[in-house]
Amino acid sequence: PVNIFTGDGFIYPDTGAPMTGTIDPRALDYIRTSYTSDQTTEAHNAAAVVSGEVPALQFPTAEAPISLAVGVEWNESETDYRPDDVTRFGGAYGQGGTSPPLQGSLDSTEYFIEAYVPVVSGMPGIDSLGLDLGYRKSDTNLSGDFDTWKAGLEYSPVPSLRTRVMLQRAVRAPNLGEQFAPAAFGLT
Repeated sequence: PVNIFTGDGFIYPDTGAPMTGTIDPRALDYIRTSYTSDQTTEAHNAAAVVSGEVPALQFPTAEAPISLAVGVEWNESETDYRPDDVTRFGGAYGQGGTSPPLQGSLDSTEYFIEAYVPVVSGMPGIDSLGLDLGYRKSDTNLSGDFDTWKAGLEYSPVPSLRTRVMLQRAVRAPNLGEQFAPAAFGLT
């Protein structure tokens, strides 16, 4: 019903020439539509962290004491996405695919401890040598309980050069979209 190359028989009144590239109002009504979607997302977060140097914990070969960080984090998120039928089934011109509704919630509580342990510093060939350690315990309603950790060694022979070796286990729980979105078709 839309031909962008002709004027669908319309004539310019001042010149009498046929119109090109115009759309008849009836054709425009055919392809034009209004569509809406409503989304509500709530997030609640709380965290408590204590960090600093512990002067009583210092290697005699190091110029600085051990630094510690201990904390807890709590997160709760909830979303509710409600598209109208045009949006849900991909009927909007140029939409590219379906957009199904999405609803879900997640919550997590995490406890963590991290430490930087200076082992040697200020010696010939060793500007600094230290350990970077961390542990996190996570409890989520979507993925259950899991542990993550890191252990690393940091070496600096001179102040302008530093090398780091790290071994870690990292795990991430899915977000709301990854966990609750149904299969949908779209353009890629």
